[in-house]
Amino acid sequence: MHYSAQASRYRDAAVEGRRPEFLAFASTLSMEDIVATADAVMREHSVPFTLSMETITRLRMAKLSNSRKKLAFIYLTAFAELR
Repeated sequence: MHYSAQASRYRDAAVEGRRPEFLAFASTLSMEDIVATADAVMREHSVPFTLSMETITRLRMAKLSNSRKKLAFIYLTAFAELR
């Protein structure tokens, strides 16, 4: 599943049949948590400061739409299946 807006229409289909699981996930996901996690990962991996700050700034301006929550859920479940 691609993150572009062009692929957003397929997200509903990918979540179909897993609505309760998605809703539980979506209720726990916040932009603040995403920003904090991204910051921690970049620090842990010594990402250059300017790149790190640019990324954090862009993340803070982003909105966490329902479509983006679906995308995060799709990625989470896909990675879980790989384990």
